[in-house]
Amino acid sequence: CSDNAPAAVGVLTSQPFTISRKYITFFTTGWDGKKPVNGKAPGKNKIELIRAQDNTVLFTANAPFRNTWGVERWDVSKHHGVA
Repeated sequence: CSDNAPAAVGVLTSQPFTISRKYITFFTTGWDGKKPVNGKAPGKNKIELIRAQDNTVLFTANAPFRNTWGVERWDVSKHHGVA
């Protein structure tokens, strides 16, 4: 990560939704400002799938440490019907 990289901070939260498909697929990019450990960022730059009912974290995708877009795909089939 460059020393002159943007320092944006914040949280983006979606409206609750019901899982109705086998997979959730999305694009990720970005850095965390820390060196990756085993290819994963140890810090706070991440995407989480949280069950609305009890705030349990079901999946986490850490910063991929790249400037290009990559695909993240989670098999959420065992959570079908969960909001």
